[in-house]
Amino acid sequence: MPTDIPITFYERAIIFVLKQNAVIKFLKLHWLKYFSSNFNVGISIKKDSGKLSDAYHETIKEKLSEIVDKFNLSSEIRISFFSDIKTFKNKKEAIKFRKENDLDLLVWGNFSSESLKLDGETVIEPTLKFTFKYPDNKDGRIGKSFGRELKSVLKSKKINLIKESSSLTDLKILPEKVFDICSYIVGVSSLLYGKIDASEKILESLLKRNKNDQTNFIKGVRAHLNNIYTYRIKTLILEKENYKNLLSVSEKMTSLNPSSISGLTAKAIAQFNSGEIKESEKTVALVQNKYPSEDVTNINVAFFRILQKKYNRALKYYKKLLRKKELDGGINPLQVVEFLEDQYDLNKNEKAYLFASGLINFKFADLKRGKELLKQFIRSSKNIEHYKTMRRCAKKLIDNG
Repeated sequence: MPTDIPITFYERAIIFVLKQNAVIKFLKLHWLKYFSSNFNVGISIKKDSGKLSDAYHETIKEKLSEIVDKFNLSSEIRISFFSDIKTFKNKKEAIKFRKENDLDLLVWGNFSSESLKLDGETVIEPTLKFTFKYPDNKDGRIGKSFGRELKSVLKSKKINLIKESSSLTDLKILPEKVFDICSYIVGVSSLLYGKIDASEKILESLLKRNKNDQTNFIKGVRAHLNNIYTYRIKTLILEKENYKNLLSVSEKMTSLNPSSISGLTAKAIAQFNSGEIKESEKTVALVQNKYPSEDVTNINVAFFRILQKKYNRALKYYKKLLRKKELDGGINPLQVVEFLEDQYDLNKNEKAYLFASGLINFKFADLKRGKELLKQFIRSSKNIEHYKTMRRCAKKLIDNG
């Protein structure tokens, strides 16, 4: 079964946070009071006494501030510099300082001595470490998983030596890498704290800055954005109002993965409810081509066959659903029934909506209600020839139910 949702424990924890409104409310009441409106990042890099490291340090400060402004992230990330105030000998000192100064992330380390040479050329080696806070569960599994993820992605953002001969280029790359690492930590931490809007904006900015990157670093960004978009889609479908926004999110999802069944299905829903019936039908056909056996395919294709008044072909897809014990892919049968009943209310001449809503109810939701709708379909479609095979199926379901 195709799915757009990763299944590791850590990713399930993130999805759980996204899905559970009660959990998000709990986070806001308890954790978020310790988590400021923007993410406070502290930078403290110990400088060597030489001129080069001092100049490099100032350039890094300048570049980091430029990146925040360029990508309009000043509301999400606030950077403070502490190199002239405090440097650290070990992790314990760094953690203590981070807590005392209410920092969410502290980047600390040092520049090597300017006496370091490589092939006769002066080089400076930045050694940087990242200390940050995050929510965790009692047994520490989320924290451990987050740590393992960062260890993996940081390998893709290795901090290189700064060579005197190429210092201009190296000094452009270094703050970009530092900011990317900070953004990753901030984006995922924000997500774990339930700050979905901030996380989405930061991770989208990170993806934009690294659009040609195919490493584990950007794969991680894509996975987290996928989780956010999945949550957005489910929420917007439930709201049944902002289909323009739903279309936008579905296009973001398919830009990450053109074959995303969640993204394509959401796109079809948004198009249909925006009056773009033909475009919606084309999107459903695309899903059918990619995922011919999925329940969502059978449901949507059957619906369009009703619109086309191809009732026997619609029945063929509904019969495929009758072989299932439950709908796969996280489909809520009550939402399907509600949609079909809404369509019947809009067009009471189309009796096939009664059959479809009755069948879905009968098999997957409310047996009693399903029987009532099927009986209503049988009565209302009496003597209408093109509903004959549907009527026969409805009678058989009631007799065997």
